[in-house]
Amino acid sequence: MNGRRQAPPDSTGGLLAGIDVGTTNTKVGMYTPTGIPVAQRKRPTPVDADDIVADALRDLGSCMEQAGAPPIAVGITGMAE
Repeated sequence: MNGRRQAPPDSTGGLLAGIDVGTTNTKVGMYTPTGIPVAQRKRPTPVDADDIVADALRDLGSCMEQAGAPPIAVGITGMAE
């Protein structure tokens, strides 16, 4: 080490993913850093928590397959219940 801070890995070309678990629908999407959608899924939100997680992961996998790459970051938002 030369005493300098190392720069973080270059992630300017990576895709970002978002998971929005709402009371009615769950939406999963992948986007460019400028916000252009690359892949999106939407389905009714199930009642059971395990089903919510399974559906979100399934849809994220589907989005990654469509996008042809994994995301460099995932943001998750959910209902406040």
